[in-house]
Amino acid sequence: MNLPHQKNAGYGYQWWCNSLDLEGRTFDCYFASGNGGNKIYVIPSLDMVVAMASSAYRKPYMHLRSFEALRQIVFAAI
Repeated sequence: MNLPHQKNAGYGYQWWCNSLDLEGRTFDCYFASGNGGNKIYVIPSLDMVVAMASSAYRKPYMHLRSFEALRQIVFAAI
């Protein structure tokens, strides 16, 4: 599974740009990323925007926890 915030992400127009791999499908994913796991994800092919407020400030799991929530939301939508 490719996490959108991992090493292959690019950056442009103040957004991170990458793909989300889920259940054998790949979706372009753009996101804003803040401390604590705060995120705004945009997945155009699903007409989806997901905003997350999180309080895991400076925790090693902050981004992974937000991504897991996104994964569950996208899985429910496809």
